[in-house]
Amino acid sequence: MKFGVCGNIQQAAAIKAAGYDFIEMPLYPTSCLSDEEFAQVKCALEEMRLKSLIFNQFFAGDAPILQEDAADTVRPYVRAALARAAALGCQVAVIGSGTARRCPDDMPADVFFERFSKTVRMVIDEAEKWGITIVIEPLRAAETNTINTVAQAIAFADSIQDERLRLHADTYHMSCNGEPMTEILRTKGRLAHLHIARPNIDRGIPREADRPFVEEVAAVLAACDYDGYVSVEAACTDFDSDIKAARPLLQRLAR
Repeated sequence: MKFGVCGNIQQAAAIKAAGYDFIEMPLYPTSCLSDEEFAQVKCALEEMRLKSLIFNQFFAGDAPILQEDAADTVRPYVRAALARAAALGCQVAVIGSGTARRCPDDMPADVFFERFSKTVRMVIDEAEKWGITIVIEPLRAAETNTINTVAQAIAFADSIQDERLRLHADTYHMSCNGEPMTEILRTKGRLAHLHIARPNIDRGIPREADRPFVEEVAAVLAACDYDGYVSVEAACTDFDSDIKAARPLLQRLAR
């Protein structure tokens, strides 16, 4: 099992120093860097011997991924963004992007799923060229109105009928939805990434007081035979010290 922290290049040194295996960076902001800025990021990570094995924030909030011709319209962005992700060591890219995938009030659900599915299939095809796995992330209802729960993510993945699309779980979103951690058991054999935070509205980083929760998640992952990637996606009071303090506790997930 490999552990990382969601962050930016300014936080990479602290993530490495705290003993994490990787950084999880945002894809869209990375795609917006100039060539010179990107080269600097790549050089900095190489000097630290740290890779961004995972990328989140796949699409900008206003990305036209639900247009009728979305697959063709956004393909140039997807190609360029994934090329940069691959250059930084990406293995998994997360499609969360709740704002971009929000279904408009005047769009029938079947039209939404048809168009979103076409976009996701295109992304999967482009990602395969770089050996990158795509995962779909269920998000709490406050962030989007589609694919909110683990069960809904499974149903969407089933509808795609492409085993290359894998699943993602986020303990914060699950907690906000009232989903028990045991729902993760339904992703066995298909789970490719996990985000963890305290099961509280503050989305805080797990602390010693959260050990029972971490143990609960560890038991579920063990039952799933999961040995993949886990990222901390949580709020910190003091980033450097908080992620360092959490690292030994998170190791309990890899039992």
